[in-house]
Amino acid sequence: MKLLRYAIGGFSAITLITTGLTSCSSDQQAIEVSSSVANTDDSLSDTEGVTPIPQDQLGTALDSIAPVSSLSTAEIESLQWMREEEKLAGDTYTTLATLWGSKVFTNISAAEFTHTSAVGTLLDRYQIEDPTTDQTVGVFTNPIFTQLYADLVQQGSKSLLDAMIVGAIIEDLDIKDLQDRATPTADIKLVYDNLELGSRNHLRAFTKQIAKLGGSYTPTYISQSEYDAIISGANETGFSG
Repeated sequence: MKLLRYAIGGFSAITLITTGLTSCSSDQQAIEVSSSVANTDDSLSDTEGVTPIPQDQLGTALDSIAPVSSLSTAEIESLQWMREEEKLAGDTYTTLATLWGSKVFTNISAAEFTHTSAVGTLLDRYQIEDPTTDQTVGVFTNPIFTQLYADLVQQGSKSLLDAMIVGAIIEDLDIKDLQDRATPTADIKLVYDNLELGSRNHLRAFTKQIAKLGGSYTPTYISQSEYDAIISGANETGFSG
């Protein structure tokens, strides 16, 4: 697998180029699914690292933060970008769960849809246009995400190991994009900090799956030293309010 990095309109993204290949969920469902993550007898395979954002705790935390009078253009564009990027993660994992029958993807996709909803809460708070009005899996407003979804699913369709590597790529990218969009605006910072915490845990989970399947992962977006620090650390627990 060859990874080609590119930037469009100031945003980072990836295209996966593979050899030998040719080229519905609502926010309410996301809230419900966060409390029904599947259990399993395999303590490594299915639930380790799964990190939803509890909507009730998020709501309570946001109630204590007064919204700012106006957001910058960069902050607005950032929220719209992250809304679709979190949907990308959930949609890709949903598709790979169907393909491979893996509860790893089922459970992490459930968490990702609560992440998408968390960003949606901020869009509603500031009356920002939502780019994810069509909740169909694989449908996006931004064509970058449309292509990313197609490329990621194509790569993840090759083998279960490739699918787990796709999971690591998505979380790697998510961490980098959240860091690049960091802001002191308190309510956005709260949500982004929790999204990044979840991505660190999900990256740990996918890395363990990759190792279990006899593979390895080299980070594409965050540095090797940051990746090593994340992987060597314990899973982070709880909502950071």
